[in-house]
Amino acid sequence: MSVTIPKDTGKPQFTTDIDGKKNVSIAQGTIIINRPEQTNLNLAGQRKNLILALYNIKDGSEAFNDPSDCNFGDAVYYPDKPQERRITVTVEQSLPKDVLAQAVTTTISPDRVKKGQFVELSIRFANPFSISTVIYSYTLPDGTQKIESMQQQKEVNVFKATIPTDSFKTAGMVNGKFMITTREGKTSEKEGKFEVFCGGEDNNFYSCRKICEASKTISAGFKCYNQDEIIVGLGENGEVCCRS
Repeated sequence: MSVTIPKDTGKPQFTTDIDGKKNVSIAQGTIIINRPEQTNLNLAGQRKNLILALYNIKDGSEAFNDPSDCNFGDAVYYPDKPQERRITVTVEQSLPKDVLAQAVTTTISPDRVKKGQFVELSIRFANPFSISTVIYSYTLPDGTQKIESMQQQKEVNVFKATIPTDSFKTAGMVNGKFMITTREGKTSEKEGKFEVFCGGEDNNFYSCRKICEASKTISAGFKCYNQDEIIVGLGENGEVCCRS
């Protein structure tokens, strides 16, 4: 749900303290509540908790004129519960197009790892309010395809995910894309890749290569895709662990 308070009519008339209650306001004007699909995306917003509650007026007050007439210690009950409703809303404000320009920064850290290490994915948006979902789709060296949903953080313009590598069957380059979907349903992609080292025997790690001199080929430790077949001359598509 989103709430737009028109600038000319919706600004609170005043804010005051009544009976120890802070920030009691009265807004004279129109509050427009839009369904999500009707929300103007050229807006920046802030999520707020809104409490709508009914209170009786004070003894001696004939009618409600302003908040000082309310008895905040005497809620209206029906049948045996206070009449109130809690709603999470987004208070929005129009911003110029240059402010809303979308800049996207992606980070993969570290981008070269040993098997068993975690790879941290991060994507930062200049304007996160138009973003619906972010998915990292990637292909392992052996051709296996996987996806990882990225979660929005408390720092709302950042989405993150973590990929464990302990289940990877082969070393090599992992090619991926950050797949971004906006609330309007539009999609875009940004490439992002990382490398899993081969080898590891005697704690020495290397990279997978299509071509490698025989004297530099490493046969022990974590292997590249189709490495054994390449070494014996049976494989056409694969890599070998190479000491550069």
